Amino acid sequence: KPGNVMIGRDGTVKILDFGIAKASTNLYATQAQSTRGTPLFMSPEQVMGRPIDGRSDIFSLGGILHELVALKATWEGDDIIAIMRAVLDVDAGPAFERVQRLWPELLPVFARCLAASPDDRYPDTTVLRADLEALAARTPEGVSVAGWVAQLAPTLSIARTGELGEVVPNGASTEFDPHGLPAADREA
Repeated sequence: KPGNVMIGRDGTVKILDFGIAKASTNLYATQAQSTRGTPLFMSPEQVMGRPIDGRSDIFSLGGILHELVALKATWEGDDIIAIMRAVLDVDAGPAFERVQRLWPELLPVFARCLAASPDDRYPDTTVLRADLEALAARTPEGVSVAGWVAQLAPTLSIARTGELGEVVPNGASTEFDPHGLPAADREA
């Protein structure tokens, strides 16, 4: 899910939380002995509790690609059951329409990621990456991830400590260096 994709201030993208973690703050937390994950980013086989492999992650990545382009969830529904039903039916017509309208060149990649059958998806991320790189080569240059983060940097919060980091609100004092040393501990 997008919450597990972190972008550093230098534009480096990292994926966190490999495996499915249980958290009391997860809106879509599940009961023990049941399918686990975030329904908005689950594959149909995951929703059904069937065995999954890397192609399930590729399905999830399709949902992330859609959110990057449309700034909206791929799956629609009033509750978790409706969302899971939409995932099972691969009922993403509005998402396909949004991608077609916003970035039509991405549609074949998006459609292959969201194929209902794992056998119709990308077999692995190497093939997916090749298609994304080919798409990038055909796309006019825009702002790089590093450039985008540099533009946003003045408005970003700064994490300090704690499991998820204590966040210093925008505009608050940031009297510590990037290495985490308090002002009193820094050399002049």
